[in-house]
Amino acid sequence: MIAKGYQLSNNPVKETEYRTLCVNRKKAIEKYCWSNPLGFYVDYDFVLNQQLDKLTLAGIKPLFLQLAKDT
Repeated sequence: MIAKGYQLSNNPVKETEYRTLCVNRKKAIEKYCWSNPLGFYVDYDFVLNQQLDKLTLAGIKPLFLQLAKDT
């Protein structure tokens, strides 16, 4: 985690900046990629402004990055 690196290097301004970016990224992933009906993360088509209804391996990336919502 980049924020952790800045914390270790005693740079609180950059640490806060990257922690904020991380929180915002997590919120965007939840908003655009979490599908309640499917109970899984899905791809989002920004041209059509809609989630895709196919389950793909991309859906496990939030799990791997520990960004998945708490259930």
